[in-house]
Amino acid sequence: PPPPATAGTPPAAAGSIAPPSRSPTANRLDMYFYDFEGIRENKPEDAEFSDEEDEVLFGQDNRVVYFSKLLRVKHNYPWRDYLHLNGNNAFSTRAWARVGLFLGNNTQLEVLNLRGCELKVEDLRVLMDGLTRTNSLRHLYLRDNGAIGGAEGMAIVASYVDGNNQLESLDLRNTGLREEGLSLIVPASNKSSVRHLSLGDNQNIFNSEGNSSLGQLNPPELSLLVLDGSNVGREGCLEVAKVLKNR
Repeated sequence: PPPPATAGTPPAAAGSIAPPSRSPTANRLDMYFYDFEGIRENKPEDAEFSDEEDEVLFGQDNRVVYFSKLLRVKHNYPWRDYLHLNGNNAFSTRAWARVGLFLGNNTQLEVLNLRGCELKVEDLRVLMDGLTRTNSLRHLYLRDNGAIGGAEGMAIVASYVDGNNQLESLDLRNTGLREEGLSLIVPASNKSSVRHLSLGDNQNIFNSEGNSSLGQLNPPELSLLVLDGSNVGREGCLEVAKVLKNR
């Protein structure tokens, strides 16, 4: 016969076998796996590839380091509020487009670190296409991607930043940022909630005439501006003085 029910536990039906007692730790583990399975059953309709197909797309070489992270983002896993892919330079543009799709369907992610991924402009474009569909991201790190700092790459970033009232940190250090890119980032940042803006290690941030749009930088919440490692010079210092005067 089944053992007597304890307080708070419904009695077992006649003829049934009562479940064994569970430790709190085991119950927490059950909740972890049940939640994950529920998320998998309710994955977004446009995430049409199976996990196995995605694993092939992202490459066996990256499976251990990256795929488990991407899987949790894909399925909008709770408590997964960051994604660090820094140093990954193996993904194709098609793979980055898939990451963008995951990002667009995710409502948990707050930190996205893409440092040193050797992103091309087209990679950046397909990623941002996904990011524009989510409003949870707070911190975006694009540093050490030296091919995105021109007008074309920064136009893509600026379109994401412009009017963004959730983004707090934007890291564009060592992206090859030049004046033609800076002139797009500055007005976009001015209409955003960005508090920390990192523009350091960009040697050509000022054009040969010494002109710069930096002095027009005035995001309402700005509290940190990083320019270390950039060839600022006297003219640049005058532009920084304008920024400080606006604070």
